[in-house]
Amino acid sequence: MQPDEQTWRYAIEDEEAASAAVVEAERVLHRQLQHHLAISPTVDGEVSELDLRRTEYAVAVRAIDEAAAVYHRAQGEVIAAERD
Repeated sequence: MQPDEQTWRYAIEDEEAASAAVVEAERVLHRQLQHHLAISPTVDGEVSELDLRRTEYAVAVRAIDEAAAVYHRAQGEVIAAERD
């Protein structure tokens, strides 16, 4: 297998792993939100829902940042492999 082909395969695997992590994080957050809404339909619940949404947003941003880092690292490896 060519080094650049192997690098692309690793990049694809890393991207798939990052995507799976994002999907799993979204699934967990959705379950937490559904559970939270079922047990707390009060004003306090609305404040807690806002906090949960902020947390959900922060997790999503982190997942996106991690996926972008994986992509850029793989892209750098491809460029380095092409130079060699």
